[in-house]
Amino acid sequence: MEGYDVVCCESCGFGFADGLPDPEEFDRYYAAMSKYERAAAGGRPSAWNQKRLRRIAETIARNAGRTDSALLDIGCATGALLAELRDVGYSDIHGLDPSPLCARLAREVYGLAVDTGVAADLALRPPEYGVIVLSAVLEHLCDPTSVLHDTRDALVEDGAVFVEVPDVTGFAECACAPFQQFSTEHINFFSSQSLENLLAAAGFEAITVERHSYEWSSSTREPVLLAVFRKSAATRPPVQDNTTRRSLFEYIAVCECIDHRIRQRLRELAETGRPVLVWGTGAHTLRLLQTGGLDGIDIAGFIDSDVNYQGKLLRGAPVLSPSSVAGRGEPILISSGTVHHEIAQQIREELGAATETIMLYE
Repeated sequence: MEGYDVVCCESCGFGFADGLPDPEEFDRYYAAMSKYERAAAGGRPSAWNQKRLRRIAETIARNAGRTDSALLDIGCATGALLAELRDVGYSDIHGLDPSPLCARLAREVYGLAVDTGVAADLALRPPEYGVIVLSAVLEHLCDPTSVLHDTRDALVEDGAVFVEVPDVTGFAECACAPFQQFSTEHINFFSSQSLENLLAAAGFEAITVERHSYEWSSSTREPVLLAVFRKSAATRPPVQDNTTRRSLFEYIAVCECIDHRIRQRLRELAETGRPVLVWGTGAHTLRLLQTGGLDGIDIAGFIDSDVNYQGKLLRGAPVLSPSSVAGRGEPILISSGTVHHEIAQQIREELGAATETIMLYE
């Protein structure tokens, strides 16, 4: 996918990506290219993510309750959130994730019952759950309305759904790298109003909608909405969302300033003519490649810790594992604005302090 249009609905104001592949393409992508296995770390989350998961579990227990009924986590990755939910009192817990490796790690690391499947599989489940968790899910879906209707049907009467999504009204304030929120994976952009509109249309009423920002790395914060909704027979028309469009333009303006600074740094690097290794093949690097930001730079190869990318070619250059570049002489350009300090630390620990690193962000 070379790109997409970001648009807002003229009727309700909801922001989303337009011009996308079919939903089945995304299902195949998440099954094959999941970033959440963390196999090298035994399937366990980072310290930052662990703190986030603990807050989510406490929010669910406090607002959704029903610890004596069945709970299902859609897109549960390796089951770390389910383990936190078990710690706060939920015992009948189940997970669903498109990655077979994630499902296996959830069983091995946490002893959890996790099946391989996608959100659309909810349509096959009977109304047996007191709580369904959609944490970091709705922003990824081509058809979130359909999944929410299936979610409602899979809940018992008076059941609850927990939702966590990025908060578009915090994008500009938390921007650290240009246009990171416009990724291959994040294709819906929620304000609290648009989130309530979407859930109301599917037959839910809000119990709580809270704004938070999480520390995601040493230099990154992620703005999120944490919300719990109750299954309801009542419906209401959407309320106009007057904040999403403005928030997206504010975010774009901030990103353009950041982008201008790093492109100047990249032009200076290209003028040296030195071959470099580029660390990272994710959204940051792909956007720079697509928009000419890395033009003129002699890229000898790419480095990525994700085994799904290693061994492949990107623009004719090999994608290498971190361990395979030890002893090479090229400097390493760190192509990340979110975990660049962590990558620099990894380079020092795995490749030796003598390896030259080039930072785009300080």
